[in-house]
Amino acid sequence: MCNLLEVSTIKSILNVSVFVFLFEKVKGTSARQNSKTGHTLHTKFLMTYINNNNNNNNK
Repeated sequence: MCNLLEVSTIKSILNVSVFVFLFEKVKGTSARQNSKTGHTLHTKFLMTYINNNNNNNNK
């Protein structure tokens, strides 16, 4: 059971990463100018997402 949960979490994270990557590609140059900020926000979002999932799993 635990493994299935971990796999689905990893899949969700990958989906979000791909979506953000594609979204930045579509935005083009503005995304490149903001790449540092964007990357930081993306990482923060992922960390929050992972922490929320861990908190939910521990309940």
